[in-house]
Amino acid sequence: QGKLDEAMRISSELIAAFPADEELAANHARLLGQKGSHDDAIRFLETFLTQYPSASQARAALANEYTAAKRLSDAVNELRKSIQLDANNKNNFLALGKLYSWQDKTSEAVALYQTVLDRDPENGAALTGMGNTYRYANLNSKAMGYYQRALAVDPDATDAQDAVRRIRESTAPEARMKYSLSKFDDAVTA
Repeated sequence: QGKLDEAMRISSELIAAFPADEELAANHARLLGQKGSHDDAIRFLETFLTQYPSASQARAALANEYTAAKRLSDAVNELRKSIQLDANNKNNFLALGKLYSWQDKTSEAVALYQTVLDRDPENGAALTGMGNTYRYANLNSKAMGYYQRALAVDPDATDAQDAVRRIRESTAPEARMKYSLSKFDDAVTA
C-alpha cells in the first residue's frame, strides 16, 4: 500500500507538471484503479478527455476502467473511438474483441481478432481470443484449432492451456456416452 501511495503522489506531481500527457493520464488512472477507485479513475479520465479528446491511449484506459466498473457499453464506445484515433494499436482491437465475445457478438469479435491476425498471424492473444469467442459460441472444434495455434506460438500460454483442458473436460462425458452407446448397439446387433 505504501508503494502505491508513493506512486500516486509522484503521478499527481507529474500530471500537474505535464497536464496534456496522455500516457501519464492513463498511468494515473491505472493507479487509481489499482487502489480500487475506479469511479475516481473514470472521472479523472472523462475530465482529461474533455480537454484532449484525441488522446487514444487515455480512451483505452477509460475503456479499461469502464470494464472494471461493469459499464461494458461505455467501454465498447471508448474502444471504438480509440480505434478510430489509432487504427494501428492492436491492443484496442483485442480489448474490443474480448468485450464483444463476452456479449455474445461472435461475428464482431471474430472480425476484430481477424484484423489483428491479418497483420500478425502469430499473435497469441488474438489466437486465444478467437478461440474464446468460438468456445463461448459452443463451436469447440473451431476453438480448439485456434487454441492449438496459440500454443504452437507459445507453449506456455496458460489461457489457451486452460481453455483446451476445459473443452476436453466438457466433451469427455459426451464422448464416453457416444462410445458406450456404440458398444451397446454392437452388442445388441451381434
